[in-house]
Amino acid sequence: MRQAVARHVLSVVLVVSTMASGPALGQGWPGATAVLSADAVPLGDIVELRVSVVVPPGSAVYFPDRLPATETIESRGPVRWEAEAAGNGATLRLSYPLIVFGLGNVPTPGFDLLIGPANHAPGGASLPGGSVIGAWNEAPAGNQASTLLASIAPQEVRVTSVLELEGVLAGVGPMPAADVVGADWQLPSVVLVLVSSSALIGVLVWVTRKWLRSHAGSDASPGPTVSPLEAGRRAALKELDDLLALGLHTDGRAREFYTMSSAIVRRYVELFDPRWSPSLTSTELMRALGIRRSDERVEALSAEMRGAEVVKFGRLRPEVAAAEAHWRAVRRWVEESAGQHS
Repeated sequence: MRQAVARHVLSVVLVVSTMASGPALGQGWPGATAVLSADAVPLGDIVELRVSVVVPPGSAVYFPDRLPATETIESRGPVRWEAEAAGNGATLRLSYPLIVFGLGNVPTPGFDLLIGPANHAPGGASLPGGSVIGAWNEAPAGNQASTLLASIAPQEVRVTSVLELEGVLAGVGPMPAADVVGADWQLPSVVLVLVSSSALIGVLVWVTRKWLRSHAGSDASPGPTVSPLEAGRRAALKELDDLLALGLHTDGRAREFYTMSSAIVRRYVELFDPRWSPSLTSTELMRALGIRRSDERVEALSAEMRGAEVVKFGRLRPEVAAAEAHWRAVRRWVEESAGQHS
């Protein structure tokens, strides 16, 4: 009898201690991992970023439908997900198909998984443990610790050319020198090749010198030196003007309009600090910019960039007037940012 009572008391103690030590929403809930489906892929092939995260019970979890595009990688389709029970909560598995365009070690975009109360996302897909999947465009602000479930760091995939892979698989290597210039070559043929090559080189040198002399006058009085940051600012303004002239937002292509506007701003802001790179999420980049220079201009830009993320990865499609107001806001920031980066 005493042993039964002791076991009962011990069970109650364990349950209470587990509840007391359980994490609150967004505060250290364990279990987020990210892996790639392959370590190396050919140029133009697809690799999957596979994310697994534990979702606390009674939560709404938010994640982007697609990952932000960079110059070397972009989403090939919407995210796929599946879930299974894990204790009182759920294990959520996400698969992002990505197509690669660059060679060498290509980083995938980093991003945040956000969380909130389940009753804030009515109608979302159900998960075990009473949790739901919320719409990305209704996600809470990602700059609050209580809303951050996990930050997925960039992963690297090695991208090789198709020719390189085929050569390795087939065992292709450089031909021996004897196969190129061997004993079968005759002396008159070698002399003729050398003379022709020398004549060709002489012609190229003469043409190059003539071209340089013809352009020497225009280059004799160069204008004032422009810093890389100022050159980037001017380039960003021109790109924004060209973007508006394209009229994507008036042609039902608001998602492309916001994607391009935020990419233009990102490329310019990344010039402020060599440590900032395309692997940072927009949230991380704006947070770093806010730490470097905190003022109302940066806060306004951060709000515009968050709005662009909602359009890019959610289902929100703003009207023409709203899109042009967004464009004016980001262009004004870029225009007034001269000398404000220090």
